[in-house]
Order: sequence, then structure tokens, then C-alpha cells
Amino acid sequence: MNRNTVFNFVVFLALAAIVLGGWWYIENTFFPKPPAPVAAEAKPARETVLALTGGLPATDKELLPWGSRFVPKSVETPKPIVPPTPAAPSEPHRLIKLGGDDFNTKVILTSKGAGVQNVQLQAFEHATREGRIALDESGHPYPLELIPGYRTQRDANSVRTKFDRLNLLPTPVGSVVDPDMARELTEPSYTLLHYTDNELYPSPELAKRTWKVVKEEPNEVAFETTLDAPYSITIRKTFTLNRTDYHVGMKLGFTGIEGQRQAEVRGRTSLRYQVVGARGLPIEGEWYTGTYRNALVGWKTPYGYGKRDIQMSKQIVVEHGGTKIEPQGNTFTYAAVVTQFFSSALCIDPDADEAERKNWWAYVRPTREDNADIPADKSQLGDITVRAVSNPLDPKPGQTITHSYWLYNGPAKVRLLKQLDLLDGGKNIYQTEAALVDRYVNDLTLFTFTDAPTPNWFGRLADSIFWTSLVVWFTNLMHDVLGFLHRIVGNWGLNIIMLTVLVRLLLLLPSRRQQASMMKLQDKMAVMKPEIDKITEKHKDNPQLLQQEKTRLMLSSGVNPLSSMGGCLLMFAQMPIFMGLYFCLQESIFFRLDDRFLWIKNLSAPDMLLWWTEAVPWATAATDMGGMVYVGPYLNVLPIIAVTLMFINMKVSSPPPTDEQQEMQQKMMKYMMVFMGFMFYKMAAGMCIYFTISTSWGLIERYMLKRKKARLAEEKANQPAGAVVVPATPATPPKPPGLLGRFKEKLMERMEEIQKQAETQRQIVNNPQGQQKTGGSSQQQRPKDQRKNRKKRK
Repeated sequence: MNRNTVFNFVVFLALAAIVLGGWWYIENTFFPKPPAPVAAEAKPARETVLALTGGLPATDKELLPWGSRFVPKSVETPKPIVPPTPAAPSEPHRLIKLGGDDFNTKVILTSKGAGVQNVQLQAFEHATREGRIALDESGHPYPLELIPGYRTQRDANSVRTKFDRLNLLPTPVGSVVDPDMARELTEPSYTLLHYTDNELYPSPELAKRTWKVVKEEPNEVAFETTLDAPYSITIRKTFTLNRTDYHVGMKLGFTGIEGQRQAEVRGRTSLRYQVVGARGLPIEGEWYTGTYRNALVGWKTPYGYGKRDIQMSKQIVVEHGGTKIEPQGNTFTYAAVVTQFFSSALCIDPDADEAERKNWWAYVRPTREDNADIPADKSQLGDITVRAVSNPLDPKPGQTITHSYWLYNGPAKVRLLKQLDLLDGGKNIYQTEAALVDRYVNDLTLFTFTDAPTPNWFGRLADSIFWTSLVVWFTNLMHDVLGFLHRIVGNWGLNIIMLTVLVRLLLLLPSRRQQASMMKLQDKMAVMKPEIDKITEKHKDNPQLLQQEKTRLMLSSGVNPLSSMGGCLLMFAQMPIFMGLYFCLQESIFFRLDDRFLWIKNLSAPDMLLWWTEAVPWATAATDMGGMVYVGPYLNVLPIIAVTLMFINMKVSSPPPTDEQQEMQQKMMKYMMVFMGFMFYKMAAGMCIYFTISTSWGLIERYMLKRKKARLAEEKANQPAGAVVVPATPATPPKPPGLLGRFKEKLMERMEEIQKQAETQRQIVNNPQGQQKTGGSSQQQRPKDQRKNRKKRK
């Protein structure tokens, strides 16, 4: 295929893509189709999802699939779910504070549903949608509200919305929520639902009623309510919090009531409850981030290994719910909602009896929550939660069945809790015990938030060959090295530079060998280029013979065709280190909102040097956020610098093309660099610093090798004629080749044999009569004899 054919083919593909994309846009914009019916086996019904989330279908519009354009004229509204007993009269509920200013975690509980209304992490600042620190009117940062618990008005036209919160914490302890405040509050997290005779539809009664407060202390609050016949059970819900903990204890006690249940009812009706997980975890920097809310379910295998299932918010929102996860012989450990840096998880108490907690949950399923202010085309921003459904409980009168949980609220990279002294220049007081962190990581298997394979076939393959374990080990090593450097330097931007330099120093020897090998190959290929051009012109109609002649020329000129293999193997050997550093920079909570390096306000966000506009359709408008060409409202300089240096490095390290195919490949690489620049544009500043320093190091290393090569050539040229060069040290015998060397020797031998066989066939084709005359005298030696002769020569 010549150059013109390739160019025409590329133009045809581009025009076809433009025509198809234009037709798709016109069809979906001006001629939308009504929503297709959803199969019951593929997706759950809308009514079922509403029941799972504790809501009741009320209007026709609520029964439509997510993102529907048309409202049917008549939709049969399903009958509302009738609770088994009349709901308690609506009573004003109270907000109760759990913890204090010196606690690592501040919690506000509500008597409505006996749930968690608000959770604050004192050690971290809150972030705005823009990706900056959220400041109050006095310029002081707000603490991170991991579970806000109040409604926020999302401005669809701009990401520069001033952070405005309800400021729940100053509310007096035990104060009653007035109607105006009640309208601003969202549904609390970690509430209970229970199942009626229809097992598909949990009743929202327990989450709607006002529970009685039976104990109220600074670090312990208890609520209580009763389910009458046919259950006849008193439920007691107790929350506890210690000063240095990053989890809230939640104990559920189910006690049978004497004299209120008949014997024939006892064997027929039992209680199944559902715990609703965290709601409303904030998405930081929604205009640039690629990590939104994810639902994770963890368990331990019968052999004690921690595993997880992960489901993305976009999938859950679009499909009106996630996949149900059943134990299948394993033991559940947690059900969590996780963002890029933080998580809130419902964890089974590790101190509970192993045999008992193995049977607590029948299944866990993520669900979509209220998305009233999220447009249909922004499904990735939708809110989700996880719901754990218990197996049936049937306490006898006077008997109490207890299920204990830990509500973990903290970093997604849990092991970093041991390094909280690195925050605020070592003055951070919100630390915890290392032994407790180990329990989070190991007993609750919360390490699987980050240290687990990706949920696809490639991740499973990498895990089976222990590649994932290797990358995780290097990632954790990089976290430790960064922490060590920060205790010396005290600036995370400089720490990234120093860590990159240390990695490059560690790989200096193999990197120099690779660079020298590539430069040597380039020089030899430049010398051979005239001969290669002649061969290409002569055999352009026979690709197989052309490749054979090129190989013969390279072997005769002392060029190893497999010389590039060494560079690939060295790059593969370096991959765990580079990948460990990459993931370290992606998940570190210490780079988040760090604004002490150059003009950068957040090392985990783009550098945002200059605000330009939100007025360019598709590219910068907030309404087009998430689109393929959306780059955001800021001019980011670091990605441009990083990609430019990578392009220069590729340009100087690529050998000169020897044919049209290689020339076309190099042109495609240039186009790919432009595409990479577009993909890099919203990359975190910390990652851009790493790529900039690493690529600059490679360019300097190559420049130094060129200088050394030029100096040696100059010294050789200045030597007098006939001079004998005496080695400074006595010659030593060459080292025996290693495994890689022996492998390359075997390949070279095989290639020489193939080349000689091809040469014989070419001679036969060119002069068949001469071969017949000579008979067997011109026969080539057998490969086995050739190897014996080479061994004798050695």
C-alpha cells in the first residue's frame, strides 16, 4: 500500500465518521425516538427501584426511564405500598451532636429515622465544584463535609458557584428542626427500612418516623422504636464515637415483645431489614475529574483473602440500579460509596462472631438516589448509595438479637491515616492509632478501596500473574518515600520533583544503556539508509523478499534486528515503578487542595493558571461538561509543557525511517501526541510535574551521551597516526551471557539460518539450471551442523 492509498483511506475514514456523527446528532436532536421498553430481566422496574430507595411513586413523570424526552399521555400509577401498621403521627425531629471540636470526626444525628444527617472530617478542608478550598466569609476554610445532609443548589451554567452551606454544627444540642430547616435537609444516611409480606418492596416507615431518644451523651446516643404485630419487635439503635476514631459505632438491637404476638403468627412472619448507606458524598472539581461516586462491596473469601466488587455511578444511574451482590460462600465485610479521595462505608463489626456475621446480609445492591438537580446528560454526577439487606430475624419474646457495625468515614487510601501528621506542616492534631488503622485495612479489608485489580479481563489477568500485587507494593513504597521526603522538605510540589529524580537515579544504568543502544542504532541506520533505499526500490513489489534483503543487509553490517527488544524489556521492567508512582500521585490525600507550590492552588487538579471563559460552546461551557471536546474554563499551562517535552523526546529518539511504512508510523505517532495533549489537558498538576521532570531528565541524559560521543570522536581524530592505544587496566575475559543474552543469541542463530535458507531459495529461483548441474555439492548445511560448527569456532 503506497502513501497515496493510505492517505485516501484515512480521508475516507474521517469523512465517514463526520457523516455518521452528523446524522446521529440530527436524528437524536430533531427526530428523537420514544424510550424503548425495559426488559424485566435486564433492568429493574422503576417502581421497584423507588421501593428499594424507600420512596413511593407519586407522579407519572417519576415512572419514566432516566433521560426520557416524552411524557406518555396515560401511565397507570401503581398502588402505594401500605405499611403493616399505621404510621406514627408526624412529630418534629431533633438534631443531636455526636463528638466535639477535639474529635477527629464530627457527627450530627437526627431522630428522623434515627439516621446520620451530617459527617465532618476535621483534618481536611472542603472543596468547591471548581476544585478550590471552600472559604467562609472570614476567609477560613470549611472542614470537609463528607456527608453534607442538606440540599445544595447546583448552578448548571457555571462551576464558579460560591460555596454556601447550612452550617448545621452550631445548632444547639437537642434543638427541634423547624419547617423551614426541614425543607433544606436531605434524607439522612444509615437509616433502616423493613420488608413487608411483599419481599420486593421495603416499607419506608422506619426511615420516616421520629424515633425516641433514650440516651444522649457526648459520645453515645441511642434511639428506640417499636414495630407492632405481626412483628412485635422493639428496635434499639445506638451510635458511639471515640475522639481518635474515624468510624462511628452503630449497634442494632432487635428484642421480641412479650404478649403481643400469637404463636401461629411467629412461625409465619419474620423481620428482614435494610440498611441504607451514605448519601450525597461531594464530587470535587466536577469539571476536570474522571472519578465520580463508585459503589464498592467487599468480602473475605473462605481462605481469608479480601476481594471487592465495584460499580460506577453512571452505570447505576442510567440502569436505575446496580447489580445485586450475593455472598456465595464468602463473608461480607463492607458496603461503601467511594470518591477519588474519600469514602463512607457500612462495615460489619470485626469483633462480632465469625459464624454469626457470615449470615447477617443476604445481599447488597447499589441504587440511584434523588437526582432532581442533575440533568439527564450528566448521569455521571448522579447520587448513589449502597443498601445491605439482612437475612430474616425472628427474636423470641424477651430475646435480643444484636448486629453491630462500624461506619467508616475517611480517606479511600486508608493506610495514609498513619501519616496525618504530615498535614499542616506536622501540626495536625487529628491523628489516630496505628493499630486501629491496621484493623481498618486488614480486618475490614478496606485496602481494597484502592489496592485491587481493575474490574475487567485485563485486571483479572494482571492479578493472576501477580502484576497487580507488584504495582500495589511499589505504590505503597512511593507513599512512604513521599512521606519521608516531606518530613525533610515540607513542600509537596518539591517532594514530587525529588521523588521523580530518585526514581530516575534508580533507573539510571538501564536507562543509559537503552539510550546508548538507540543512538548506536540510529547512527548505523543512517549509514545504511542509501543501501536500504536501493533495496526498497528494487523489491518494492515483493514485501517478503524486501524484508529478507533488509535483514541480510543489517546482519552483514553488524546491526542486530532485535536490538530494540532490549529497550522494550527494560521499559517493561521499569513499568511497576512508574505505575506505582502514577497511582501514588493519583490517590494521595496530601496533594489535595495543596496550594504552596508556584501558582498552583491544588496539586490534585489542573494548574488553572488563567480563567478564560465559559462562553465557548462544547469546549468551555458548563452545560457541555463531560463532552468529548470539553476542556474547561481555565488555561492550564503544565499539560502543554509536559506534552511538548514528550513530543521533543519522541522526535529526537526515533530512528530515521527506512521505508514508507515506518515513515507513516512515525507520522501517526506525531498525531497521537496531539491527541495525548488533548487528553492531558485536564490532568492533575502533580502528574504534570512528574512527566515534565521525568521527560526533561531523559532529554538531558541523551544530550550528555551525545556530548560524550562527540568528545570521544574528537580524541580519536586527534591521535597521531600509528599510535597504539594501551588499555588502562588489564583486559578481563568477557562475562558469560545472562538469560537475556542467551535468548538473543538463540534468536540470532535462528534468524541467520532462515536468512541462509532464503538466500538459497533466491539462488534457485534466479538460476535453476545451475543448481541442477551442481547437484548436491551446493546444498546448504543442515541447521544442526551449522550450530555444531559455530560451537567449535567459539
